[in-house]
Amino acid sequence: MTEFKLVEYNPKYAKAIADMWNVSKDGWNGEADHKTEESVKRKEEISSHLNLYLALDGDKVIGYCKLSKYFAEENTLYVDLLNVDPAYHGKKAGKMLVKKSVERTIELGYPRIDLFTWAGNTKAVPMYKKCGFFWEQMEGGSTHLMNFIPTVVQAELFRDFFKKADWYDDSNRKIELTPDGVSENGFDYLTYSWQKDGKNLLVEFEKTGRG
Repeated sequence: MTEFKLVEYNPKYAKAIADMWNVSKDGWNGEADHKTEESVKRKEEISSHLNLYLALDGDKVIGYCKLSKYFAEENTLYVDLLNVDPAYHGKKAGKMLVKKSVERTIELGYPRIDLFTWAGNTKAVPMYKKCGFFWEQMEGGSTHLMNFIPTVVQAELFRDFFKKADWYDDSNRKIELTPDGVSENGFDYLTYSWQKDGKNLLVEFEKTGRG
């Protein structure tokens, strides 16, 4: 499988970013504006993101992931914008970008990272869930995903387990194409599970408390 390179945004990539967006219009219902090198530079120059990651295939930008502070909740980051060139869907570029965003959230010491996607974008949901996100169905049909992996990995209680276990590779959580959570006595519970070297870890979060 082709190895893609992950880099941070630099204005020198503006033309390649514009090309990526222009071939991705159909994936956004044709609503995306035509992008140019200059329009990309102007937009990113005034952007308030924390990090902007690009996936490269050689000199070609094939993926884009913007990480920002979440406007709706304090102490939370979110994937502000994510896109992969349609020709590279299914080739792990999106997974690489999302995993990097989760790892960056851990590095910065934030407890949670969220993202939104449109209701019909079920194709990407399994990848999001494998990267630690839980699907919360919102009113109006939008899909909100919450990720508590940073809380788990940073917790002193679990530190010894994750010295050997990898939060991504050793997860054995069941992935289903449905909203997550088990309701019990008016509370909704979200559960992670891992297995490594004969040891198991189960961590449960209460959804409405966001932790």
